Amino acid sequence: MYRLNFFLLCLVALPATGEEAKPLFPSWFKAGVELRGRFEGTNSNNFSRGSGDHYYLHRTRLDLQFRPVNGVSFVFQPQFTKAPGYRPPAAPGAEDHFDFHQAYAEFVRGAKDAPQYGARLGRQELNFGAQRLIGSSNWGNTSRTTDAIRLFREDSSTRVDLFASTVVQTQQYKLDRFKGDIQLQGLHVAWKKLLPGGLMETYLFRKIANRETGEGRAGRTDHYTPGFRAIGKLPHRFDYNLEMAAQAGTRGASTHRAWAGYWELGYRVAESARAPRLLAGYSHASGDSNPNDGHSDTFDQLYPTNHAFYGWADRMAWQNLNELLLGADIRPLPRMVMNLQYHSFWLATRQDAYYNFAGRAAVRNPNATSSHIQQEFDINTTWDLHKHLQVIVGLNNVFPAGFLKQSTSGVHTFVPYLQWRAVF
Repeated sequence: MYRLNFFLLCLVALPATGEEAKPLFPSWFKAGVELRGRFEGTNSNNFSRGSGDHYYLHRTRLDLQFRPVNGVSFVFQPQFTKAPGYRPPAAPGAEDHFDFHQAYAEFVRGAKDAPQYGARLGRQELNFGAQRLIGSSNWGNTSRTTDAIRLFREDSSTRVDLFASTVVQTQQYKLDRFKGDIQLQGLHVAWKKLLPGGLMETYLFRKIANRETGEGRAGRTDHYTPGFRAIGKLPHRFDYNLEMAAQAGTRGASTHRAWAGYWELGYRVAESARAPRLLAGYSHASGDSNPNDGHSDTFDQLYPTNHAFYGWADRMAWQNLNELLLGADIRPLPRMVMNLQYHSFWLATRQDAYYNFAGRAAVRNPNATSSHIQQEFDINTTWDLHKHLQVIVGLNNVFPAGFLKQSTSGVHTFVPYLQWRAVF
């Protein structure tokens, strides 16, 4: 496998050697490769002693694009993932051997400076907005993909996406298949000029599921998620980032009503782009105070990229949650960014569960006297050593608070990691 990685790296990098070197590939074909590896581990997976693990995650992706005629593209992204040292059995998100991460056809009409219309059909990543609700979760070794039909229109002021999809199920020893019993549909609109110096996004997502994996609810789920997101700059070097979403429909045999929101205020200490940025944020996602009353009030986070939001230790979901976030982004070198974050998490209601990053009920203890779940301190440094090479090193410390101390062994958890990524 490592001989193959070296061969792919040399093959794709070859056209760039020498100013007069002729292109290796014809104009209608493009190729690229991503090689990524990460050492990571934890002393505890469920806040108990002896449940930790340490391993290496490796991923190879080859990007192949064919453009037989103008406006028509065929994209293939073969992927190979391994997790040496992972305590068996390796989780599907850690190891998938060989598969096609993406394989789609895209058709685009319209001049470069005019409105463009297009369609993308096949296996593809779906990423919308900040990815709090729909994202590919790229930090994962395999990451998420969908079988989808996606239509779009874009001009200088607006981007509109309409899609229908099924989430792909990772199968480690055979080709992945979509989850036919879970469908995701939606409309997403990005308004580029609606807010002065900012961006407004509005959306409406629909989830249809014949089974419920997160809370053990029997029956069919069918609910809608309307919402909006706004980001922009304020006077005196302040900036803002907010998102709010509601949900209505059915979840299992229950009537479903829920909501969630995130509010962030940032401040850059000087005019320079390298000046430190300070931030403070607050998240809320509703919980269910009575699981037996025929009403579901727990917000459904859908299929997000959670790694960027609720602590880099990847322990939390945007469900039955209150979160306080304090952070700072520092640039000690031109190509280096250091992120410092403090998180404190509470249950929105003690009668509901604490949900892990996948949205599954991890701990339920309605008799607990505290709703304070945990505190987390994170430090993450990203260094772009070269335009083709990036290194990320981080350490996350999780300290169980009253709820987890009353409901589990309450072991302090630390998660160190070192990642390298080469792209050509």
